[in-house]
Amino acid sequence: MYNDCILNVQDTSRNGTYHNRQFAKEAEAHGLIVTRSEKYGFAHTAPADNLLEWLLSHDELREIEICRTTAYTAVGVGTHSSNGGAITNSHSRRYICPCCHTIIRATKTVNVICGECMKTMIEG
Repeated sequence: MYNDCILNVQDTSRNGTYHNRQFAKEAEAHGLIVTRSEKYGFAHTAPADNLLEWLLSHDELREIEICRTTAYTAVGVGTHSSNGGAITNSHSRRYICPCCHTIIRATKTVNVICGECMKTMIEG
């Protein structure tokens, strides 16, 4: 998200499947340990000790999970298109959960429910 929204650089290839060196560079600069896999590139991340220490020293962040202990589930409730289903050449759309502020991206307009909060995500 940082590379895409802040730096405006592409950090994946193979239609978003493979994380490249740009992803690894910025992830490491933000306190993650990055390892490479043959199938997904620089996709395996873990928090470095200094990142964990920083997170634990900020009580206001205690309620945010810093690791994935269970699989996250997204629930789709259907899709719709404002142009009658025609394929357009637009950029991806960003959806935000109004409750937990989880962000997802989609290549078309969709109706999405956050799997954590069961709230409809808002395009924005």
